[in-house]
Amino acid sequence: MKKTLLALASLLILCSMSYAQENNAPEIKTDDNYVFQMNQSGDMFIKLNINGAVPIMPEQLKFGMDLDLGICYLFTKWFGLGGTVSFSYNPTLGQKIFYTIPILAQAFFQLEVWRFEIPLFIGVGGAFEHHSSNFYFGLYIKPEIGFYYRINPEWSVGASCGFAIIPQWYTNPEYNYTGYILTPGLSARYHL
Repeated sequence: MKKTLLALASLLILCSMSYAQENNAPEIKTDDNYVFQMNQSGDMFIKLNINGAVPIMPEQLKFGMDLDLGICYLFTKWFGLGGTVSFSYNPTLGQKIFYTIPILAQAFFQLEVWRFEIPLFIGVGGAFEHHSSNFYFGLYIKPEIGFYYRINPEWSVGASCGFAIIPQWYTNPEYNYTGYILTPGLSARYHL
C-alpha cells in the first residue's frame, strides 16, 4: 500500500511539472538611478500650529493663543506657495478679548538636513479684528520659521515661531498704531 501511494504521489508531481507553462510576460524595466527625496516638485502638505500669542506691543494685551491651519504646495524641492487661516485671541487689561482671524497667502523656502526640515515662511494677507465693540479689517504680515523632524514619509512634527505685524490705519493718523505679537508653538505637518 505504501509503495502504491508513493508511486501515485510521484506520478502526480511529474504530471504537474509537465504541464507547467513558460512565463511569456514582458520584462518591466525600472530606473535603477531613482533616489528618494523627502520633498520634490508637486508635493503638498497640510500644517497645524498651536501657538502661544505673546504680545510685544501694545502693552495692554496679555498672553493668548493662536491656532493656524494651512496648506502648501512645493514648486521645487526648496520653494513653495500656500495659504493659512488662523484664529488668535489675547485678553486685555480691561478684561476684554482681542480676536483676530487672519487669512494669509504664504511663500516659503525650505532647507533639508537628513530628516530635519527648516522652512522659512512669509505670509501677507488681511485679518478680521475685533475688540470690545470695534471691528476692523486690515493688513496682516507674518514671517515665520520652523524646525521639523520627518517621522515618516507622511508626518513631520516640530516647532515654529512667527512674528505677527498688525498695522491699523485710520483716517485720523493720530489713532494709527501697529501691534506686534510673537507666536511660538508646536506644529504637525501631514505630507500628501
